[in-house]
Amino acid sequence: MEKNRGVILTVILLFLSILLISIWFSLSYIPLFNISSIQLKGINTIPISVEKIVSPFYGVNKFKISKSELKHHLEELPFISSAEVKFNLPNTMIIELSLFTPEALAFCENSFFIVKNNKLIQCEKSDFKAYEDLPIVEITRSYADYLINFGVDATFLSVLKLISDISLQLGSNHNLITKVKYDNNNTNSFGLMVLEISSLNTILSVRDECDTNQIIEAVKLIEKKSQEDSTYLLTGAFHKYDIYKHALVKRK
Repeated sequence: MEKNRGVILTVILLFLSILLISIWFSLSYIPLFNISSIQLKGINTIPISVEKIVSPFYGVNKFKISKSELKHHLEELPFISSAEVKFNLPNTMIIELSLFTPEALAFCENSFFIVKNNKLIQCEKSDFKAYEDLPIVEITRSYADYLINFGVDATFLSVLKLISDISLQLGSNHNLITKVKYDNNNTNSFGLMVLEISSLNTILSVRDECDTNQIIEAVKLIEKKSQEDSTYLLTGAFHKYDIYKHALVKRK
């Protein structure tokens, strides 16, 4: 008797499995469930790379779409932190996105990069709008290649954090610093960070690891000097300063 029950249960489970597969297969060919609306939520500016991934799903039956695969492809994009894919019957796809926001962007030879999971990753130029408010650090080709091949070290992470903090502290005056350049050919040192302050005709070279307040105070001191000296902005050449951990030095 127990053996017969086992056989009956197996047959029932097999029948139900076949029935479910048949239903799923049938639904996947019903036009009613073909995706006609895709809603992207969670971020204000939708990157073009996201649109390229999701747009082919218009007209595809929802039962033929793997949510896990689509989620994986979206989260592979450098600027996406997380993605969740949902469906509203009968034919709407809803994608919740979280934007990955780095401290700053790196720039090298007309290409933009972000640092994610300690890797330097190139961004599509078309997606730059998502990050247009972030500060930008220009790096050399050789240093970019080093970071790509060997990973991002703690020093460069600290540089990006420093530039981000400076930009935040300057607030509405963040455009005071018009260009930031950084290079490091010795992993045992801080390297060299150069801040261009065009409105003050000034180049400020950061030669030691300094904190945010120290650099902000140096910029304010230079700004004050330019206001007190009527000839400061009249010279054709840039005024050049070096800032060290314990000193601000004007170069001749």
